[in-house]
Amino acid sequence: MMDPTTDNAAPTGDPASARAALEALRAEIAKAVVGQDPAVTGLVVALLCRGHVLLEGVPGVAKTLLIRSLAAALELDTKRVQFTPDLMPSDVTGSLVYDARTAEFSFQPGPVFTNLLLADEINRTPPKTQSSLLEAMEERQVTVDGTPRALPDPFLVAATQNPVEYEGTYPLPEAQLDRFLLKLTIPLPSREDEIDVLTRHAQGFDPRDLRAAGVRPVATAADLEAARHAVAATTVSPEITAYVVDICRATRESPSLTLGVSPRGATALLATARAWAWLTGRDYVIPDDVKALALPTLRHRIQLRPEAEMEGVTARLGHQRGPLPRPRSPLMAPTGRAALLAALGSLPVGIWEPGWTGLLAVNAPLAVACACDYALAAPVRTLGLTRSGNTSVRLGDTADVTLTVTNPSRRPLRARVRDAWPPSSWTPGTETEASRHRLTIPAGERRRVTTRLRPTRRGDRRADRVTVRSYGPLGLFTRQGTHKVPWTVRVLPPFTSRKHLPSKLARLRELDGRTSVLTRGEGTEFDSLRAYVPGDDTRSIDWRATARQSEVAVRTWRPERDRHILLVLDTGRTSAGRVGDAPRLDASMDAALLLAALASRAGDRVDLLAYDRRVRALVQGRAAGDLLPSLVNAMATLEPELVETDARGLTAAALRTAPRRSLIVLLTTLDATPVEEGLLPVLSRLTQRHTVLLASVADPHVASMAQGRGDVDAVYEAAAAAQARTERDRTAEQLRRRGVTVVDATPEELAPALADAYLALKSAGRL
Repeated sequence: MMDPTTDNAAPTGDPASARAALEALRAEIAKAVVGQDPAVTGLVVALLCRGHVLLEGVPGVAKTLLIRSLAAALELDTKRVQFTPDLMPSDVTGSLVYDARTAEFSFQPGPVFTNLLLADEINRTPPKTQSSLLEAMEERQVTVDGTPRALPDPFLVAATQNPVEYEGTYPLPEAQLDRFLLKLTIPLPSREDEIDVLTRHAQGFDPRDLRAAGVRPVATAADLEAARHAVAATTVSPEITAYVVDICRATRESPSLTLGVSPRGATALLATARAWAWLTGRDYVIPDDVKALALPTLRHRIQLRPEAEMEGVTARLGHQRGPLPRPRSPLMAPTGRAALLAALGSLPVGIWEPGWTGLLAVNAPLAVACACDYALAAPVRTLGLTRSGNTSVRLGDTADVTLTVTNPSRRPLRARVRDAWPPSSWTPGTETEASRHRLTIPAGERRRVTTRLRPTRRGDRRADRVTVRSYGPLGLFTRQGTHKVPWTVRVLPPFTSRKHLPSKLARLRELDGRTSVLTRGEGTEFDSLRAYVPGDDTRSIDWRATARQSEVAVRTWRPERDRHILLVLDTGRTSAGRVGDAPRLDASMDAALLLAALASRAGDRVDLLAYDRRVRALVQGRAAGDLLPSLVNAMATLEPELVETDARGLTAAALRTAPRRSLIVLLTTLDATPVEEGLLPVLSRLTQRHTVLLASVADPHVASMAQGRGDVDAVYEAAAAAQARTERDRTAEQLRRRGVTVVDATPEELAPALADAYLALKSAGRL
């Protein structure tokens, strides 16, 4: 193991020889590992940048062998930790051990005290143990019992995870993913490489004996330190710095991403680009260096929206399809009018005076006119732009956002303005007309233009950029530039079921009107005293009140108010299925809003929990007047997640949110597999303490399929629909036998059906 050194130690080797030694690593590691040159390069870049690497690949692609071969070729110490569910943090970092001979505690270092730590299957261990590496990765030290202990240098964590099997795993949180400098994928070998692997094994290759395989040290820690100092001296121009910033900012503003690259990611991209530039033999960085490392440096720092995943977009596809932003430069261009004049002027020249003299005679004046036109066009960079207008809108309605453009120059502005927003901000086919405006602004004045949005999806719609094209007085030449003018419009759920609220409130008032004939029972509370009427239940007579007055008095009761209702939205994979033109989650939200509005009018307290594998939204303790706005605002940004819902985690979160007896409304699926394998085993934890109501969105297309007749295809569809309905009914019956009230209805009928079920429970005193 190498001794710890400081980051600013003087280099002890020659940079040129260090580069040659590191380049020789590929050939040396290839003696043991076939066809993984990109991964080797990534590991070398991480060592040069003092970073860490996340290796992702299916089992059996030589991830462990790669790290062991790298350590052998660099003559570094390496240790391997198999992360398991029962692994403790002290198993990684080390612990204090009592020495009976000296009657003192001594520190026993853990496997983290090495040069190359292989954290095998890191996502198999709980977050508590995963977090034990955070200090080691960031601070390069371990603190045990309040005493920090430095780790050796160089120090690199190479963590592996399996991308195809997630049962029993604990996904790394975003904060820990961001600590890894690179995410490298280890692909399956090509046919030729796999033949080479088998040939080596047939010839006696033993992956446990690297020395017998011929792997020898070709670089030392001194070479690595000299290389690090050379990388630190690599020149980075301001344009490259701006280029890196533009790439990272583009991820934060992309409509396909929910999480963009952090400033730490931007510094990581710059560092890896410098290391790559030095490895390729240059002492300066070019845009191609940034492009080469952008994918492995950034792909684990971003999160795709669920709808983008459903459309097949990935971090790799986004990198291939969408070109990375280029360093900005001022844009000037001739207009179509200038091109037309040049073409018309060339026609008589070609007829009467062909040759350079004729062309110059026509085009020289045109070029002078274009230059004058460009000079007289108002500058774009100095324009002042601000926004105002709507910040929220219901889905299906319009929102007006006003853009104020100020022209501080001494020249009038004749411009076309494009106010760019995400495509889902408009109805398809209308974005071109809605986003483009013509402007004429005298010198020193300002004008306003209004962009009308009609979003087609829930969530936050953020303004992209404003592009201004300024024309000269002749319309021959233009100046063009872009401005960032941030603005966000939150698109709220449409709450179409609010049309049912008056009728449900009328039923609620009718229910309250019948309380005088209710007898005391579970879910009721005392209402008032009235005179005895023949036929009243004698058990309702209040003898104390009767003794104080001259007539017999009876107690009346009403459904108990201030009951607690917890709405649980399942945002997992099954909520992403589309019924009609919207996902099931939207219909569940609409039903939840109607029930919340009705329950709050009934005097009950309503909370919201959205969950799949973690809490996506939580609304608690809101007053009746603030309840609906809080729910709508929380639901606006919810999207289905393409993961299996963790039923145990959902149950635990619901029990934490509802500590006392409550009505828990589960808005989830009735599909057999998720219910039987996920919900049923943990359902008793909910039903033994709470009243449980499950509401599910049914597909109306199944009912129409069941009516099909006339040809073979229609009969088969009808049979499939009947089978699906039978399985759904069987699942619902299993839930009812366990005491759950089940509501299964189409999107249009779910909200009123759920409200009716709530009123029925309230009427029966089951709340």
